Amino acid sequence: MASPVTPLPTATAVNITDPYDNRGLVITNSILASVICIVTIVGVLGNSFVILLFALSRQLQTVTNIFVVSLTLSDLIGCATLSLDAVALFSLRGWPLQDWVCKMVGAVTLIAFKASIVHLALISINRLFVITRPKIQYLRLYRHRNVVLMIGVAWLAPLTAIVLPPTLGFGRLGYNSDNHFCVFDGTRLQLRIMYVIEEVLFVITFCIISFCYLKIYIYVTRQYRNMMQFFLRRSNKAPASNKKKMLSNIDKREIEITKNLFVVVCAYFICILPHTICLFTEKCYLYYFKHTAVIYAINSCINPYIYCFKQPIFKQVSLCVVRCRWSEIPKPSAWLQRLLRRTRERGLSCTPTPDIIATQVEQDISIVATVQHTSVQTGV
Repeated sequence: MASPVTPLPTATAVNITDPYDNRGLVITNSILASVICIVTIVGVLGNSFVILLFALSRQLQTVTNIFVVSLTLSDLIGCATLSLDAVALFSLRGWPLQDWVCKMVGAVTLIAFKASIVHLALISINRLFVITRPKIQYLRLYRHRNVVLMIGVAWLAPLTAIVLPPTLGFGRLGYNSDNHFCVFDGTRLQLRIMYVIEEVLFVITFCIISFCYLKIYIYVTRQYRNMMQFFLRRSNKAPASNKKKMLSNIDKREIEITKNLFVVVCAYFICILPHTICLFTEKCYLYYFKHTAVIYAINSCINPYIYCFKQPIFKQVSLCVVRCRWSEIPKPSAWLQRLLRRTRERGLSCTPTPDIIATQVEQDISIVATVQHTSVQTGV
């Protein structure tokens, strides 16, 4: 009895799917990749401009702005490397470049974004000491050596958290086929542990930033309340209109402080909160990781405009740069002074002085007189 012949699988029997046949996936990845491209362009230009402003004016080179520039540098690096994740989103069949490129992109992007979070916490601590502590205590804490140490920790802590686990064989950095991103990849347990570490980092920074800005608000509100009571005691005999004007001015100041704190804190948490919430559930971080990661990346794009362009000195220097009025920059740096000096010297060397003009005119007059005398003698 002949054995039954097993039919060969036909093309219709084999389940072969092309990711590009999923129209919804193609549209979603195209939109996310386009947003990443916009974030890259705006973030690179904005962060580069902030670093340029810091280098142009010595008035901006303060301790607080050192943290701001280090934050700006991390955002600049993150936005620049994020552009290659757009390539990963467009390539649904896998990473189109060398594997080491994706590993490098994933490592640098994650380190830069985590360093950005740590810098935000350090800036909030710095603002707390600037406003609520005596100047002597602040200067003692924020010496040059301590500032360098703080910035070093802000970069080394994310570097260790990102590079050490793959080095020890715990997961790997590379292309994640589920999210089409250059991030961590590994088993479900490994990914879950890494995301728990990220959630812990978020909770710590959330507590630090919230505590610092809450303390600042309470301190400033109490100071203005004490000042209001002091002025009211001294102006009991003042007209009612002056008292009302004083109270309205104080209210405006408190409202302005509240607005600035609200913008700074909310912009940070609005961008990062969806990504952190998504990491709590397995289904979310498997299918919606890339959506929340793009929202997370927007924070690095808007940081320069929130932290720098709202400050009066940054605004003044930026207006001078935009209008090309380099000589009007307050307290120009050493290299800008040399550049302006060379520009003036070149301008003076190219522009004839009045003495040179007078000498040239006298030479022309003498030449004309000589020609006329010679023509008279020859009878021409």
